[in-house]
Amino acid sequence: IEPKTLYYLGQYAIIVFIHKLTMVGIPILDKILVPVLTSLFLAPTIYFVFQNWLKKNYALALTLIMLVIPYSHFVMTAPQHLANLFFILTILLSMLYFRGQIPISIFYLLTAATIAIHPLAGIPLAITILLLNLFKTLYYSYIQYLNLFFLAALVFIFAMPLAFIANGSAVSF
Repeated sequence: IEPKTLYYLGQYAIIVFIHKLTMVGIPILDKILVPVLTSLFLAPTIYFVFQNWLKKNYALALTLIMLVIPYSHFVMTAPQHLANLFFILTILLSMLYFRGQIPISIFYLLTAATIAIHPLAGIPLAITILLLNLFKTLYYSYIQYLNLFFLAALVFIFAMPLAFIANGSAVSF
């Protein structure tokens, strides 16, 4: 695996690390990484999150219902698919952050991993996690900081176009 750009270095680092750890061939790992991670982490994360919000029977039912949604992106490994899996898992776990059950540092780590895997999913996730932290910090006094939320929304609107402009100018050199 030779990444032509630095965008996908996160996925390739995971594959090479697992290859060195298990000596399973890189082409095999490159094919099964996302399907295996999805099958191992998506349903348990959904159940783990919602068992804290709902009764156990409802959490199990919701987990089964969530698996009915076609997750066609997770049947093959691609950097965008792996980043989408990290994005979904991070957003699901953010519900536990509001209850104080998970520290914010875990979200920064997951966000950095997602940016390393694919910036197209990582940049919006970074902004979302920063807004999540801001919202939780200022929750009880959000009226007086309403301008700050509008500023954050503007950052969210312009972050991706600016990232594409920066990428376009960096590629032309």
